[in-house]
Amino acid sequence: AVGEGQEGGSASIISLRGSGTHPVRWHFLAEPVVDYLTYAVETVLEVHNRSAEGDILLFLTGQQEVEAAVAMLNDARASGSRKLLPLPIYSGLSSDAQLAVFQPAPRHTRKVVVATNIAETSVTIDGIVYVVDCGFTKQRYCNPRSGQEALVVTAESQASARQRAGGSRRWRRPRH
Repeated sequence: AVGEGQEGGSASIISLRGSGTHPVRWHFLAEPVVDYLTYAVETVLEVHNRSAEGDILLFLTGQQEVEAAVAMLNDARASGSRKLLPLPIYSGLSSDAQLAVFQPAPRHTRKVVVATNIAETSVTIDGIVYVVDCGFTKQRYCNPRSGQEALVVTAESQASARQRAGGSRRWRRPRH
């Protein structure tokens, strides 16, 4: 390719064949749960203990929940579970810490990426096979009377849930 300030040379077109998409199996709760954070972490642990190889992506609503879930998963790991590597990703995290989610997990370790919606659209994380979604998201809300804005936890739309689950088709890549 010709770089800025260079004349002549040739340009190339590179085509990469994608790995295609993979089918997604959906599992929903029949009834709401009182503590969706704890239930989401328990679901991750169940997937970890019962499922084949592949990393897990857990969607939560915000930084505090992400940090709480990482702590809960670290505690579970310390109590004798197979090796887990819980890693947070959210917008306020340092660049170095965000980059850690893109590194492969050590041998015999399952990576659990605990994320806000930062990982919903533009992030591709190799090795993700399972997606656990809490079903909630933070939405910006403006009170028309007071003009005050706030972030409010609300039920996630079906479109957003499908986009997040569809990511497992996009993210699923075999490890070598």
